[in-house]
Amino acid sequence: DLGNSPFSYMEPAIKGKTLIMTTTNGTHAIRLSMAADKVVAGAFLNVGSVAALAKAEGKDVLVVCAGWK
Repeated sequence: DLGNSPFSYMEPAIKGKTLIMTTTNGTHAIRLSMAADKVVAGAFLNVGSVAALAKAEGKDVLVVCAGWK
């Protein structure tokens, strides 16, 4: 099992494989958002890329925060 850190998923043993990551709140939030045209998972680490995508889409954006801290 790997942790919640994205760095845990950079190991050579899992490179090129399809993975499923579950979290306490994030998985539930994504499941509840599945009726949306597009669901994008982001974090502070990639906030610039997520913002650029949202701007390029030119549509309304709903931010769903999930976490415990």
